[in-house]
Amino acid sequence: MKLEIPKDLSFAMFDDPDWSLLFQPPISAVRQPSYEIGKTAARLAIDRIHQRDKPCERILLNAEFIERGSIAAPQRILPWQALLKQMLEQAPRPI
Repeated sequence: MKLEIPKDLSFAMFDDPDWSLLFQPPISAVRQPSYEIGKTAARLAIDRIHQRDKPCERILLNAEFIERGSIAAPQRILPWQALLKQMLEQAPRPI
């Protein structure tokens, strides 16, 4: 079976490397704030060294979605998509 992106299947990746633009169509990506992740991890580690009893923190950093040519609504329904749709329609609904 030959699949065409994005006609049959949308495709995205994490981290947005430069080589993602070399593909046709260019790959959509979720760009993570790598610098901020490292900076925050270092700060938390240093804080933990100086204050062993400090409670854990939940930190959320924003990511960015870069939409390129690899994302689109499918043009046709493949057999596995029809089966998945049927299964979801028959699944019990939460109350």
